[in-house]
Amino acid sequence: MKDRSPVFHPFLLAIYPILFLYAHNVAHFAINELFVPLIISIMVSGLIWGIFILLLRNSHKAASITSLGLFMFYSFGHIYNATQNYFYFVLAPPVILEPIYVLFIVWSILFVILFYFILTSRRNLLSLTRVLNVVTGILVLFQLFNIGIHWLQTEEVASTDIGIMQQKDDSTNRPDIYHIILDGYGRSDILAELYQHDNQPFIEALQERGFYVAKNSQSNYAQTVLSLASILNLDYIDNLDLSSEEDQTIALRKRLKNNKVLDFLHQHGYLFVSFSTGYSLTEMDNADIFIIPQLGLSEFENMLVSTTPIPVLLTIISSNISQYDFHRARFLEIFKQLGNPIKANQPIYLFAHILLPHPPFVFDAEGNPVNPKRPFSLDDGDHFRDKGGNQAEYIEGYRNQLAFTNQQLLIVLDKILANTDQPPIIILQGDHGPGSQLDLDNINQTNLTERFYILNAYHLPDGGSSKLSDTITPVNSYRLIFNHYFSTNYEELPNKNYFSTWANPTKFIDVTEQVSE
Repeated sequence: MKDRSPVFHPFLLAIYPILFLYAHNVAHFAINELFVPLIISIMVSGLIWGIFILLLRNSHKAASITSLGLFMFYSFGHIYNATQNYFYFVLAPPVILEPIYVLFIVWSILFVILFYFILTSRRNLLSLTRVLNVVTGILVLFQLFNIGIHWLQTEEVASTDIGIMQQKDDSTNRPDIYHIILDGYGRSDILAELYQHDNQPFIEALQERGFYVAKNSQSNYAQTVLSLASILNLDYIDNLDLSSEEDQTIALRKRLKNNKVLDFLHQHGYLFVSFSTGYSLTEMDNADIFIIPQLGLSEFENMLVSTTPIPVLLTIISSNISQYDFHRARFLEIFKQLGNPIKANQPIYLFAHILLPHPPFVFDAEGNPVNPKRPFSLDDGDHFRDKGGNQAEYIEGYRNQLAFTNQQLLIVLDKILANTDQPPIIILQGDHGPGSQLDLDNINQTNLTERFYILNAYHLPDGGSSKLSDTITPVNSYRLIFNHYFSTNYEELPNKNYFSTWANPTKFIDVTEQVSE
């Protein structure tokens, strides 16, 4: 009699690593980040299992081989992260092969040995199937439980009340608004002091195009999501009432996505346009027009790929293919589309968060490709150094990527200025400064001026720059803009600066005195 015990474990192992990675980063990614990887992984798992059933005529052996492959595939990056320092110790000096290639060879040999053992086993592996079904089922349920707890503890945040609201009016004479956030773009004095980069030619080019550049501006926060949530809600984070949310990062993401600026401009007839950033926390996929570059992986997809041997296989197949190429392609596509005119019978509000000149450093000063010799990561500061980077590499990479970013920005700005019927409002801001001397877990090991001194430039036609000052901080940007162009009466908030660690982003340390001029 043939055994008809069900086989579940290949499919459960296909989804478990994805759920595990998401559960351990649930505060940083939206739930829809799971869908595409899960579907692809399940389909590939089923295909491999089906092929081995046809070849072996034994569903249990086929399932065991499939699960073995899935386990070794998804665990590769985790094993590398846990052992890379050991490999460097054993191999150096000199290092003939990078540790990741050594692990790939060892992992491949181990897979072949285990594959052969399963293939030649005289047992039908029914007992192993039953054990793996139970074990993988428990693992998946545990991750689903963790994810469910996080999301049940956070309620959907309704669009917040703007406070001082106008009735929807005739929007035909409203200027288009372009808000371009440049991740980690530092102020000219810091760039000169720490990066030996003269950014004055770029500043002068902005001024020639009608920009007011606040030469003493500082970010209000040291992390992206904090800065953007504050800017787009016209207030400091402490005033956004996150107390009802169990997970503060998820709460911040909701405040960022459903923000006061968007609510206000929607009520005044604006069409909201945004780009996919590749960074889940700042994805504005609720935009009326959400532009997704044809090439490029999201941050979660990149993290998932980094847990597998795919980056190694890509470099073996061709030295010109890597995750860095997909990352680079996203920005080239964004720069290409950012200045293109959007035809609409209403004013445009375009928000673009661009992960440049932030690491990884994938462009040289002329825009030629650079591929760092380490697994792909968006890590900054001490996290960048923990992944094998160093301060000298950071400074050189940042300086070169900044030069290319400047070049592309001027091309984009010229297109925007040339393609609008009336002079547009343009905000060009760093969300925070660079991080060559940043420790996201220790304020005492952080250069606060480097992290807080930012580029902050405004193109405000029809006298909109009259209320600006050299010390304006981003939290006041829309307060002044709305007052001038929409006749609101917001008060200008005092300039404050707050540092917080990566582990506790909403536990703020007031560093205003330390970073003040």
